[in-house]
Amino acid sequence: MTSENSKSDGRLRHKVALITGSSRGIGRAIALGFAREGADVVVTHLQNPDKAMEVVRQVEQLGSKALLCQMDVRDPAQVAETVRQTLAAFGTIDILVNNAGINIPGMFHKIKDEDWRHVIDVNLYGVYHCTRAVLPHMREKARGRIINLASVLGEMGDIGTSNYVASKAAVIGLTKALAREVALKGVTVNAIAAGYITTEMTASLDEETKKQIVAQIHLKQFGTVEDVVESAIYLASESGKYLTGQTLRVNGGLYM
Repeated sequence: MTSENSKSDGRLRHKVALITGSSRGIGRAIALGFAREGADVVVTHLQNPDKAMEVVRQVEQLGSKALLCQMDVRDPAQVAETVRQTLAAFGTIDILVNNAGINIPGMFHKIKDEDWRHVIDVNLYGVYHCTRAVLPHMREKARGRIINLASVLGEMGDIGTSNYVASKAAVIGLTKALAREVALKGVTVNAIAAGYITTEMTASLDEETKKQIVAQIHLKQFGTVEDVVESAIYLASESGKYLTGQTLRVNGGLYM
């Protein structure tokens, strides 16, 4: 099957997706997964232009169009400029994936104020800025999909990650509240609470830590980025049109 045939048959054909933090990890995988399903993709990055450009090339090889934007999700002006460029290039934004996120571990009584704020600014305010910038367009055309990347830790908590847990729990709450507000405007808002997924971040864990984590997962293995990608495609596609305010738990049974 050629890339053109794949695009015409894809579940996201004729859609435009803006994906934050899509130069690597889960964001990159979602960008490529959406492209395989026919979507044109806006690839954003903070400080990885080479990696981001490689994602753009791969999107184009799959037969989709791509736009590359450097953007700090903490900066509303940069976010607004990315949205402006996207609308100028494609004329629409059908899907927003709020993926950009960071984790700065530390015990609560020792964590630095600046590290607490940094994680909250990226993981929560980043979602706020990007959603605020995109939502007026979606409301105007009475159609849109917003997908927020949360985390299993936002539901179950963990030691030494209080700032990260707080930010992801807030994202889940925001997802529910916003879903209620925009449902009658034709916009759905959902979250994906991923568990431990094999990425560059989890690859840095030592083997003993990995064993301890796997012992708590009922499926006894880390997930793959494709597990998250398929959930994102489902929520973004026509198949997910009747889901809003939901959190899909892609965690192998770690939290139920």
